[in-house]
Amino acid sequence: MRVFIGIKPEGEFLNRLEAAVAPLRREFHSLKWVPSRNRHLTLRFLGEITDKVLNALCGRLDAFPPRLAPFSIQIDRLGAFSGRSGLRVVWAGIQICPPLEKLRHWLEKQLSNAGLAAEDRPFHAHITLARIRNPLAATTLQQKLHQARLPELTFRVASVNVFQSHLSAHGPCYSILKEVSLEHA
Repeated sequence: MRVFIGIKPEGEFLNRLEAAVAPLRREFHSLKWVPSRNRHLTLRFLGEITDKVLNALCGRLDAFPPRLAPFSIQIDRLGAFSGRSGLRVVWAGIQICPPLEKLRHWLEKQLSNAGLAAEDRPFHAHITLARIRNPLAATTLQQKLHQARLPELTFRVASVNVFQSHLSAHGPCYSILKEVSLEHA
């Protein structure tokens, strides 16, 4: 099964984020905008894993919960990732804070102890807003992202989720397989 570990923001935050990016959505309507219900902060993408690996991981998460109190994180910028053919993903950047770093360190330790290889790419905390399927005026989009004025957008992190990703012709659908509370501090 296709699995990732992430944080699901609450509905009110998602509504405010949607309102903040609405002008971009209107101007760049040809982008494939991620529905609010699918927006999340990926802490680690695991890809295809077996039930055995999933069970080992969930066992580790139960046995060694994070010793971390709930905390808030903030969106501080908009940007885009590039691929070989130009811009590919529009995102809302998350301001890195000590509790988020501590959570990532805890997660990487649990993944390693469950037998999963360490992540070899740097962590870029973000929420994907849209995917770019066709090349477009990258300079214009980059300028608009850079100039975007965001209201204060914060959300409380009280849990981490293990998600299963189901891919379909209508886009991905995510289901929560496990929730790990941060209330163990």
